[in-house]
Amino acid sequence: MAERRRPRKGKILKVRLGYNANSSSLSAIVSLVMLGSAAVTAVLGMIGAALFTRADKQSSAGTTDGK
Repeated sequence: MAERRRPRKGKILKVRLGYNANSSSLSAIVSLVMLGSAAVTAVLGMIGAALFTRADKQSSAGTTDGK
């Protein structure tokens, strides 16, 4: 025999979209701060590596001139 489904009580009042819409604003901010700090760390690491490579090339070019 086919069962009848009961109609659901209540209705959807509001749909919230966006980053972590169902959590408190504090926990959403904390996770964004962690993500931002990881991005800043990665960018600073790339800048440091580029500067180190540039300085290394300049110092090795200076020693091969014989001056």
